[in-house]
Amino acid sequence: MNADTRLALTVALFVLVVLAWIAGTVGAVVYACQPGNAGAVLVAGLVAAVGWGFVQEARNAVGECC
Repeated sequence: MNADTRLALTVALFVLVVLAWIAGTVGAVVYACQPGNAGAVLVAGLVAAVGWGFVQEARNAVGECC
């Protein structure tokens, strides 16, 4: 696998991680906004925080790759 292929795969994975993080955060917020699910606001924050950690790791991987 050459450097260009590795970069393309790394960037594609980064985009997937970001999209999964956004979808998880939005889904948790939508769930928290429904009546009777006020405690799910903590879950939404947790999803956002954990997702942010994965996004930072992916950004570091992209930076190391190139």
